Amino acid sequence: MSSLIPVLNQSVTSHSNL
Repeated sequence: MSSLIPVLNQSVTSHSNL
């Protein structure tokens, strides 16, 4: 589950960049 944390964070960062 801990592995999902960085994945979700990356997704949020991607949206922020847009």
